[in-house]
Amino acid sequence: MRLRNVSRVVLGALVCLLGGAAQASANLVHVEARLLSVDRAPGCGVFAWSSPAVYLILRGPPDMVGKTVELLIPCVEMSRRGFSRDAGDLRSFKVGDEHDLELSGNSPSPFDYARWGKSPVIAGKKWYVAAASLHGAAVVADDVTVVRAARSQVGVTIHYDPSYARIAYPMGDVPLERGVCADVIVRAFRADGIDLQRRVHEDMAAHFALYPHTWGLRGPDTNIDHRRVPNLETFFRRLGDELAVTATAQDYQAGDIVSWRLPNGLAHIGLVSDRMAGDGSGRPLMIHNIGAGAQEEDVLFAWKVVGHFRWKFEHAGERARQ
Repeated sequence: MRLRNVSRVVLGALVCLLGGAAQASANLVHVEARLLSVDRAPGCGVFAWSSPAVYLILRGPPDMVGKTVELLIPCVEMSRRGFSRDAGDLRSFKVGDEHDLELSGNSPSPFDYARWGKSPVIAGKKWYVAAASLHGAAVVADDVTVVRAARSQVGVTIHYDPSYARIAYPMGDVPLERGVCADVIVRAFRADGIDLQRRVHEDMAAHFALYPHTWGLRGPDTNIDHRRVPNLETFFRRLGDELAVTATAQDYQAGDIVSWRLPNGLAHIGLVSDRMAGDGSGRPLMIHNIGAGAQEEDVLFAWKVVGHFRWKFEHAGERARQ
């Protein structure tokens, strides 16, 4: 299965060189910004991994919007493997373009920043570019990214905590050591550039009447909507592919989303793993959090399956059912 995303492409040059995945961090913020200037570093992609650029932040956390900041952006022409060719890179970035930027509190290229001699500060805090792309560019990634990101939560998210919490928007999250079943999905998708907090909110804002009104809300709430299973079911049903619920293990592919109803009537959700049960049944394990933190377990048919979804990233907005 191939997953397609219409948001951003990870262009971390150091990551490309090493062939590894970007270091997970709960300290990530997504912004949309206009490129005001760029100074391509000599030897970019050979002797330097980044080049300085000046951006005006257009959309993102309120304390960042309207700020002008100088940042280092990756020299992504080093490697195009795994990235869509229409996503753009440093060679194609033009002054005036709008870019999707993923900012991290951790420097992805300490050597470059040390040589540059600057630390970008936005709203009183140091931020570094972890990823960049032309705004709205398409990227191709496979389900392995999402599955690995879900698995990386095992042993890290160790508590089940359904408490309501005020979080940032977009890319907001509760502390990584705690969460609910929906957080497993949300965090895994973010590793592939999909912010379900923002995507669910945007769809709910446009089609609020089509979402469950179980909680008596009069409008969307960016703090909690994406963390509720019935909302995710509605979102995936509208914007993804809703597949048949069957008792055949082979119908469930790695990266698929499965939702259940527990014997007490509560909703639960998890991600299909690329690993199989050890009994030779061909039944995939599930990555989920039902009470003891994130776990990878043989529970696909442990409860009543009520939803089976496969996310396709290309043209998702156009395929939404009104």
